[in-house]
Amino acid sequence: RQDRVVMPVGRREGAVAQIRLRSDGDTVHVKAIQIVYGNGKTQNVRLNQKLNYGEASRPIDLEGDRRFIQRVVVDLDSSERPD
Repeated sequence: RQDRVVMPVGRREGAVAQIRLRSDGDTVHVKAIQIVYGNGKTQNVRLNQKLNYGEASRPIDLEGDRRFIQRVVVDLDSSERPD
């Protein structure tokens, strides 16, 4: 179990206006995320949401218009165990 997951994105994914996170494995409790844009600026979002396998988070609006994302850093509560 990890406390932090870094997901590289990059320009190949294109410019986006919203993102969602989805659990493809264990149940996870997402505390917060940091979105790092292509220009290096960041957006911090407090999520505090439990995601079971296959579940997705609420849509997260990006600041500004459609933007390129360099990476998304996800802070997890690793003390919570899967149901």
